[in-house]
Amino acid sequence: MAIPSEPERDALTAELEERRRVEESLRAQVAEHESLLKTEQAARMDAERMAEHLFATLCHELRSPIQAVLGWVRILQRNPGPEDTKLGLETIERNSLAQARLISDLIDMSWIVAGKLRLDVQPIDYEKIVNEAIATVHAAAVARNISIDKNLDPLTGLVPRGDPARLQQVVWNLLDNAVKFTPDGGGIRISLERVSSHVELRVADTGVGIEQDLLAHVFERFRSVEAGAKSRYGGLGIGLAIVKSIVEAHGGSIRVESAGEGKGTTFIVELPLTVSAAAEKAPPRELPRDEVRPHRRQTR
Repeated sequence: MAIPSEPERDALTAELEERRRVEESLRAQVAEHESLLKTEQAARMDAERMAEHLFATLCHELRSPIQAVLGWVRILQRNPGPEDTKLGLETIERNSLAQARLISDLIDMSWIVAGKLRLDVQPIDYEKIVNEAIATVHAAAVARNISIDKNLDPLTGLVPRGDPARLQQVVWNLLDNAVKFTPDGGGIRISLERVSSHVELRVADTGVGIEQDLLAHVFERFRSVEAGAKSRYGGLGIGLAIVKSIVEAHGGSIRVESAGEGKGTTFIVELPLTVSAAAEKAPPRELPRDEVRPHRRQTR
């Protein structure tokens, strides 16, 4: 058997080295694919768990007001007295509005996910928008002895533009959350002022607060700020996601601040005095607004 020459040995060595590099590359690719597969499987399992949890929560949130309504309808059918009639009608109205609000939020989120959220841009009165939102939560706040203080700059000499119904929805959601998460006897403060070239709205409460590691997740869809909040306070966890989308559609921003659990929460909304030209020229929504959330104009 002939002994390979030095050039042949070098060629053989190079070939073996190349084969080793190819094998290592293939092993690395296989490992990467396995890692991606595990990540995908974990993500799918998380998505399935979230879907199951969302479905269960949705069923609960839809069923609860219906049960209250049906219960009082049966009571009223048995010839109750005037006091029962008054209380029953109030309960039916409150629970019907709660269910309408839930369905309306789901419709809004579907429009947002589909990229079809549109603004009806026109001259707006921020002071009026805030006052109407306060009127909507007033009864709930009074029932729990929660004070609402306001400091509103009338923005004299300015004619800002935006979608008044959508902006009232933003303020209403923030105030409704503040009332919901503030203990009886607490306080809420809302302020509105011009800061440079934008309008700043602040809604601060003395409520349960938010832990620091949860602040970054406040505006995520279907996320609850505190453990067990859905069972304790109700809701699907999409209100703040909707608020963020509306604010950003106006070219603004929103952030949240809290010193921690039990130390209250402050939401800060910054909105330009005018929305972008693209938003002004956007076509109207395909679904009439009055069909989507007629209950926003009513008090609870």
